[in-house]
Amino acid sequence: MASFVLESLAMEKIHPDKKIERDSIFPNVLPPISIDLLDLPINEMEIRKDLANRLRGVFKKMGDEDLDLAVQNGKIPESEANQLYKGLADFISADPNNIRLILYLPFQIMPDLNKTKAVQAQEFAKVLHDGWVRLLFQSEMRASFNDGDDLEPGLGQPARTRKAAHLLPEFLSRGLVSETEVLDILEVTEGEELMVALTEGIVVANDSKFFSDKSMEVVKKLSQHKPAVAFILDGTMTPEPEMSKPEGLNEILSKLEDDIDKIKVKLDPNSLYVKQVSEKRIKWQKWLFKDEAINQAALSIADGFAQEKITWSELEKVTDKILIIRSLRKIGEVLVKAGGNRAKDFAERSTAIVKDIWKFGTNEEKEEIINCVSVWQKLSILPSEFAQKLGIEVVDLSNPLPINLEDFARNDGLFITEIARKIEGSPELSKYFYPFILAFGSKIKGYAAHNGDFDFAVFIKPETPWEKRKEILALIGKEIPEITRIDRLLEYWVNDKDGKLGLKPIPKDAPNIVIGAEQIHFLFGGVWIGFGRELTKFRQDLMEKYLNLERFGDQKDLVRTKLLLMLELDVLQFRIMHKGYRKLYPSKKEEGTTHSNLIDWKSDFWDSGYRQIASLLFLSKVFLPDLTSTK
Repeated sequence: MASFVLESLAMEKIHPDKKIERDSIFPNVLPPISIDLLDLPINEMEIRKDLANRLRGVFKKMGDEDLDLAVQNGKIPESEANQLYKGLADFISADPNNIRLILYLPFQIMPDLNKTKAVQAQEFAKVLHDGWVRLLFQSEMRASFNDGDDLEPGLGQPARTRKAAHLLPEFLSRGLVSETEVLDILEVTEGEELMVALTEGIVVANDSKFFSDKSMEVVKKLSQHKPAVAFILDGTMTPEPEMSKPEGLNEILSKLEDDIDKIKVKLDPNSLYVKQVSEKRIKWQKWLFKDEAINQAALSIADGFAQEKITWSELEKVTDKILIIRSLRKIGEVLVKAGGNRAKDFAERSTAIVKDIWKFGTNEEKEEIINCVSVWQKLSILPSEFAQKLGIEVVDLSNPLPINLEDFARNDGLFITEIARKIEGSPELSKYFYPFILAFGSKIKGYAAHNGDFDFAVFIKPETPWEKRKEILALIGKEIPEITRIDRLLEYWVNDKDGKLGLKPIPKDAPNIVIGAEQIHFLFGGVWIGFGRELTKFRQDLMEKYLNLERFGDQKDLVRTKLLLMLELDVLQFRIMHKGYRKLYPSKKEEGTTHSNLIDWKSDFWDSGYRQIASLLFLSKVFLPDLTSTK
């Protein structure tokens, strides 16, 4: 079965649905391996496709309502809701790895047992409950769900949490778990990480009255002999002082200036912190802090404009183009929430400002406009023709491949093609390097910065000795000078075993740009561009090894779980949760509670729009079938 399936996938194609004949003149442009997996003629793939289609249909019909309410209002037939409940329950129960979908499911489609007694809803609720309990015992890197911070060596171990415990307010509100059960778990657990996460979830649930004051007294008693619980409770005793929000435009601009000055002080080049971390980390933090400062200023301007405390004439005098575009975007969001036609009128009037900045704007300003126009179009306050006139493609991040491969090959892909062509044409380089490149990252995922950089990997032939590494890298830099402009060029060292191409184990002294088979997210998520039959052979051999893990013996399931977690991190967390989604989509996140910072409320993990996208991507891309089980 595995051999037949993989042979059927080894086709040269520039688009998932279009086969194109190739010769040595033209490059192969092959989609991510994850796209090929969607074509696997196996039952699990059909189940995933069907479930994704059901979810899309329900998301479209229910809008921002809960599924229960959408059924009551006649937007969705009860039979359709029941079919979805059954499909989700069956999927989550089919594979222990599938319970992680629960972390990302939109809460709006979870049944409320306080309101429904439907059989399918109750059966789905039990699957959610049992999966939630199991997830409590899976440790997560907290930054993955919070801000995406990836600590460097020397900065200590990253904080960890049990993210399922932070779902507690939503699970309690829907009767999916009881207060008594939560108290029992808190009492018997000895793990500090779980105690902390559960207490954080309990405090936020108590804010919303989903966890009673009587039960909170029990938690306080438990804290007397559980220091981790006491630590969280003690931190909530003194409320944070409320900061007064600036109202007038001058006050807002003054605060923004102060915030940016604070960033300069915090990241002073002479500070001990800056001296001990990499330039790349400092660059990321500068962007992060400044972007947050601009965002807060734009939100204040949006609120002021909506309340008619800031006028159009004042708005037009803002000189910072990034701030004005971000403010226009936020004003559109605020006015849509307020209802009426004011948002459409505002967007139409704003197009003159947008077109003027687009005409002469910098790449950063154009990226901000792309984000603004994307959000407005998704809010239905701007016709699609406006984006088309500016040449802006509004992407759908829930698509398994959000970019058009043919356009990519003609434009951004030309740079990669030329590198591959020069490798192929160089007798010296072609002795060591395969004439194909793997391009991956935010460009391929659809949310890259305007004219942003690429991430690349090159493949080094099996006969190349490791001792020649510095020599061949110097050679490729000399013969292809443009390759040195690549910010981070990754290396895969290939082996050839019994006629099958694979990846060599990483040497102990290898730098972190030399990567191996465990970096599955690059290999499965990247676009392949280059020349020669070895490209399709290597890709096919690679798939066969990942889809048949029998060589790991009784460790096979553990290896598969680790690989799936790496795919999940790349597809659903990393930058899409902390940067990609918020750039291109309007915020649907509700106001937090007094202590919602305990469960990282600033993260788009809590945005229902993000959770819809994440659910669909989980079904289409967090997927590593075990073809040996289909024999």
